[in-house]
Amino acid sequence: MKPLSDKERAARQPQPLEELFDALQDSVHTDVGKSRPARTARESKRMKAIFLDIDGVLIRRRGGPVLLDCEPECVAALNSITDRVDDAEIIVSSFWRTNPSVHVYHYLASNKVNGRMWGATDDSDIIGPVGRQKEIAAVLDQYDFDTHVILDDMDLSDMSDNHVRCDHTTGLTMADADRAVAILNGVE
Repeated sequence: MKPLSDKERAARQPQPLEELFDALQDSVHTDVGKSRPARTARESKRMKAIFLDIDGVLIRRRGGPVLLDCEPECVAALNSITDRVDDAEIIVSSFWRTNPSVHVYHYLASNKVNGRMWGATDDSDIIGPVGRQKEIAAVLDQYDFDTHVILDDMDLSDMSDNHVRCDHTTGLTMADADRAVAILNGVE
């Protein structure tokens, strides 16, 4: 294994936090299980929310060791959504948001996710699809979005109208991204 060049090393550095999203100077809550959405400068403006899971959506699960880097094809599909939908912002609903050793916004930026980060769902007391649906529903009840889409590999059948279920072995595909864009733009 050869050492990285200075250019390669610079390319792998995460962006400064102030460049990741246009949030006001409001600290991000870092206590495990007590995350909350960051307030953005466009908080009063209605927007389109993308609820994002990471495992099975940006990281493929095929058995064997779990990779920590997002799949470039899956990131490209996510970026194509945020590029094609005005006022779309990402709300992290993945279990990753509760891991104190991973700053999820830096992690996503270092994996070249380009979308605006709005915040994260709170942690519910229930694990699995029922808990995920409860966490997303709590945000939807509290904030007024134009529309939303949920990108997740779990079966969230109670939210099927706005759910794009990804195959965990392929992650987010361009076909999934096209469906998400149709939902967010009210075409579907």
